[in-house]
This record gives sequence, structure tokens and C-alpha cells, in this order.
Amino acid sequence: MPQYKLTYFDGRGRAEVTRLLFAVAGVNFQDNRIGVSIPPQPSQLPIWLDMKPNTPFGQLPLLEFDGKLIAQSHAIERYLAREFGLYGEGNYEMALTDMWIDSFEELISPIIQYNFGPGGDTEKAEQKKKYLETTLPTYFKKLETDLGNNSSGYLVGKGLTVGDLYVLKHNEWVMVSFGEEGQMAVKKYPNVQAHIKRISALPKVAAWLEKRPQNKF
Repeated sequence: MPQYKLTYFDGRGRAEVTRLLFAVAGVNFQDNRIGVSIPPQPSQLPIWLDMKPNTPFGQLPLLEFDGKLIAQSHAIERYLAREFGLYGEGNYEMALTDMWIDSFEELISPIIQYNFGPGGDTEKAEQKKKYLETTLPTYFKKLETDLGNNSSGYLVGKGLTVGDLYVLKHNEWVMVSFGEEGQMAVKKYPNVQAHIKRISALPKVAAWLEKRPQNKF
């Protein structure tokens, strides 16, 4: 088994699905947090700015193993999901998993903009309204239907995939960003709610959620 080293900031962010993949697979890894929070504090910036030029694209996360290096969060997730058998069975299920990874990227990117992008109170209020009333329903109607149509209780196929972990990750972003309003928005989708509860309760997932550092982001 390779000795995996995952380097990221001291937060969940774009590394948390990868950490969940390791947890679910029962594979040990070095969770290398560089001591910079999300968002970074001014005093922490020199740590990251010193490291940044030595990364392939000036960003994290990075996965290292056996003298190899993979950058880009989705590339890392897809690689490990295939390695650990968490990508679905056959090309069609893998394509559906990809479809949901890409869809959740489109869901999470505006949340990141809401939390860390520029804008005053009025602009932020408009962003929140658009997200909860338009963006989230656009994808969650399909998510609710697909979960309802799959008797296995998973998003794709008959077993756990990285797509299920993305549902969990997105829900965390919604809750931490929008609080009670986010909770009310997700309550409109009972299959999604049940799925989040089920995946969170899986023993290896629950164990990771319990022991991980309790960062906000």
C-alpha cells in the first residue's frame, strides 16, 4: 500500500472529500495541514506565500505517494475513488458519478464566492437569495429524484461512491454558510435529508466526523 501524504490548509475546504475517501477505505494517510486556516489570517500568509511557488499551480491540495504528485482536488478525488472502488461499476455509473461531482462543483463554487468574495451586505443578501431560491433547487430537484429512484439508498449504483460524500460535503457548506435558512431549504427534499443522515451514520464516516479537527470551513 502506498504511503499517502495529503497537503492542504488547516480546514475542510477542497480536501475534505479526499479525507473522507481515505476514512471510508480504511487507508492511513498523512494529513499534512500547513498551519494556515480557511480563510487565512494575515499572520499566516507568509507560510503559504513561501510554499506557493513550489506547487504545480500555486494552489492546494496536493497528494504525494511513491514519488508521484497529483494536484487539483477533483483529480485527487477521482484517482483515489477509482483506487478504492468508490467510483461506481462500469463506465455508465462512473459517468454518473462524474456528472454529480461536476454538479456539486457548480453548487459549491457560488457558496465559496458568498463566503470569501467581495461585496457588501446588500450584495451578499442577493447572493444568498439567489442561491437558496434558484441555484440549489435547480440541482436538488434532480438529486431528490435520483435518490428516490435508487432503492440501494446510494446516489449511484448499489454501493457507496465519492458522489455520496459530495452530498455530505455540500450539506456542510450550506449549513455553515446559511444556517437556519439553509436548513429550511434542504428540508424541502426529504430523500436528500434521509441520504445525508444515512451516509453520516456509516461507521467509518461517523468515526471521521467525530475525530477530525472541528474547523468551520
